[in-house]
Amino acid sequence: MNKYPQEDRFKELMKDAESGDGKAMLELANYYYTTGDPYEAANWLIRANKEGRMLISYDSPLYAQVSEIIFAAAKAGHSSAQSAVGAQFEKEGNFEEGFEWRRKAAEQGLAEAQFSLGMYYDEGIVVIQNKEQAIKWYEKAANQGFAPAQNNLAIMYENGEGVTQNYQKALELYRKAAEQGLVEAQYSLERMYQTGKGIK
Repeated sequence: MNKYPQEDRFKELMKDAESGDGKAMLELANYYYTTGDPYEAANWLIRANKEGRMLISYDSPLYAQVSEIIFAAAKAGHSSAQSAVGAQFEKEGNFEEGFEWRRKAAEQGLAEAQFSLGMYYDEGIVVIQNKEQAIKWYEKAANQGFAPAQNNLAIMYENGEGVTQNYQKALELYRKAAEQGLVEAQYSLERMYQTGKGIK
């Protein structure tokens, strides 16, 4: 690892970042990026974002810096960064680029990106609608415990979309997603209990 110009300051920065200090995380990310390690820089940015420590508005000068770091990490093969770049393209309405970046991340096994790829195929966004492909990617994400994928897969089993209709499988998937707090799955689970679908 490249040494921070002031080693004591680096140790302090790392300690603060490890304890959840958002500013320290951002400074550490910037350090890694400027010393040629966008991959590690992205790790800190993504961690800060997931923990809600990095609240940066679009008009902030830091936003461009963060975007630059994430894009560099995506090009270096960082799956979470690739998915983040894909999400950014989607926000801008560029679903072709969004699909490509999400695909790169999905192929590396990132559940969030696998779910997104499933959505592309499920809805036929920039690709030919293909329920079997949607099932494939939803299953990959669902098997990693990703609740939105479990929910969407449950819907497909309940409705027989791309698979043989299977209420018991749908019920099982709704339950898994509901246990993680996904509201849509909780409502669907309650509905299935009320109608007796999938209940042995």
